[in-house]
Amino acid sequence: MASLVKVTERVSCLINDVLNQENLPDVIQKELKYYQQDNGKNVTEGLPFDVLYKAFKYSTRKEIYLHEILEGSEVYFPPLKEPERNPELLARLEQLKAEQENKQYKLMTRNVNADAYGDQGLLAGVRQEVRSVKAQLMGVFNVVLTVLGAFTFGFMASYYAGKPAAYCVVVGFIFGLTTAAADLYFFIKNEL
Repeated sequence: MASLVKVTERVSCLINDVLNQENLPDVIQKELKYYQQDNGKNVTEGLPFDVLYKAFKYSTRKEIYLHEILEGSEVYFPPLKEPERNPELLARLEQLKAEQENKQYKLMTRNVNADAYGDQGLLAGVRQEVRSVKAQLMGVFNVVLTVLGAFTFGFMASYYAGKPAAYCVVVGFIFGLTTAAADLYFFIKNEL
């Protein structure tokens, strides 16, 4: 890319002087007309240095040096055009940002106990105790139901065997006690 020079009043005067000449080649004339100031407004911001040098060579004013024409001017850097971003790349970038933010959030909240906060609030201890009591009551109900079932089985088995009522009650009582002892053993072992 050629070096560009900002068009100043001195550069514009040089271009106008060269364009006023009659023996100027057409190629140079077209090139200079493109960069000529139009009503005080530049057609373009920068003038290639080689065009400026050609205008200086065709200039009739030999008492002016090139550095004097360039005085007050500066190198023109055209604004950079941002490249168009790939939509797939943008989507992947957003996904990576979301993953990174999720990792940071998990890192910040790794030592927060969710059971102590949130939907349980102040009744967290009470809720735990209610669950424990419920489990124990279900165990007691199971023991009572099993003992009554064993008693009924012993009583009815001896009754159908044709034994007297007192004998049936004693057999039912023995079955019930045996079952109660076994159930209480497993209840105490598992629940407490």
